[in-house]
Amino acid sequence: MYKIGVCLTFLFSTHFTAANENNGMAACLSLYQIAASAIDYKAKGKSKQEMLAPLPDKQKIENDDQTVPSAIIALNMYDIIDEIYDYDTLPIAVYAPYASEKCLRRVDGKPIKPYRKAHPQLQQCAKLTHSKAMLECAFAVVNQV
Repeated sequence: MYKIGVCLTFLFSTHFTAANENNGMAACLSLYQIAASAIDYKAKGKSKQEMLAPLPDKQKIENDDQTVPSAIIALNMYDIIDEIYDYDTLPIAVYAPYASEKCLRRVDGKPIKPYRKAHPQLQQCAKLTHSKAMLECAFAVVNQV
């Protein structure tokens, strides 16, 4: 569990530093790698509780300024962990672009389709054979509201 905490803390601080230099867009784009890492951790048998443990309190984050990159990243990390652990895991080529684009929609104040509705569509994206087609499909799903 210590290794997970160190890795998530490193990922969080690394992505926060990069995002802090830019804006919400940079924070959202950093989620691609975070989502990929979370999928990898799940595949290696790490529990949802182990993944959530190093994150700041969710209620506090929700009360923070949602234009601050650290809050954007942390809140979306909660979503990512919930979606990866509560549903059948999607390939990185489908889920990671979905998570990044969903974050951008949130930052822009656009509506977001509930994941329970998006997941079956994303599963169809996962059946495509080319990664570019998977990516485009994931973007289309997240942008259909």
